[in-house]
Amino acid sequence: MDSDLFPVSKGHELTNNDLALLGVLVDHSGSMRDCREDMEGGLNTLLDEQRKQKGQCEITLAEFDDEYDLVWKIQSIDQVGK
Repeated sequence: MDSDLFPVSKGHELTNNDLALLGVLVDHSGSMRDCREDMEGGLNTLLDEQRKQKGQCEITLAEFDDEYDLVWKIQSIDQVGK
């Protein structure tokens, strides 16, 4: 990666090993109706497993069909329900 494109002050890193960022985009269209329960179960399992990890986790969840809806906008995983 070209360091000129992403300048970093000396002594600062671009990563934080104690922070996980999750971005989830869910197809909410009618064609996905048959697998909705599987998807919800998988998402809940992901969230439960992530909550067990050390450090902080933030999540954004959006869904789409013929429109785009932002459900959770960058918030702590501890603030979102099932």
